[in-house]
Amino acid sequence: MIRISGSILMVIVLALVGFARSETTGAEVKGTLTIGTGYLEHPRGVENEPAAGYLSQALRLTSTFGTDEELFRLGYEGNASQFGNNTSLGSMRHGLGGEWFKNKADGSQSLSAGLQGSIRKYVDYYEIYNYGEAYSYFAVKKYLSQQTLLRGFAALRYRGFGDLPEETYLEPHGRVELQHYTDSRTTLGLALKLGAKYYNDSLAAQIWDTNSIPSVSQFSTR
Repeated sequence: MIRISGSILMVIVLALVGFARSETTGAEVKGTLTIGTGYLEHPRGVENEPAAGYLSQALRLTSTFGTDEELFRLGYEGNASQFGNNTSLGSMRHGLGGEWFKNKADGSQSLSAGLQGSIRKYVDYYEIYNYGEAYSYFAVKKYLSQQTLLRGFAALRYRGFGDLPEETYLEPHGRVELQHYTDSRTTLGLALKLGAKYYNDSLAAQIWDTNSIPSVSQFSTR
């Protein structure tokens, strides 16, 4: 069995509540708690394995402050699951992040940026896949005219595996989209998407049997 640490949650809740009650921020804390349960005949997808029931929990807390033109958001996300019958499929994830939003009053342009750090831990046999992750992004949405919209984002993900360094990678990716709306209600658009994945440990070349540290890239248009 694995559970969200009560001490960690208490610190996070108290910090967000204390911040929200500050007279200088005018912020408030909002949250959702979801609890679910179920039953799987083949939890790993293997024909001869025993069936198992499971319990899942998800907690999300956010604190938002600022104005309609410039907004800041702090948040926490926690997810946990427990499986019966010694399946070792239970896991736990904690994530902390912040976002910034900047909007023009006339709605012609909006900017946003965010950063999140998270950890995921598994139970027993799958503990080798525990990892830490950092994710950041920058996004823009702008009307070039009353009928033409440009929007896009650029993001960077880093995921590090302590016990499996050959799985550690860096993943930059992004998307740009241009849309034009005609008077006849026809929409013309062009979307470009690109990304890459770079493994950064020399052991990866041995594991994946490549001449150098492996990487992959992708570009698509629509």
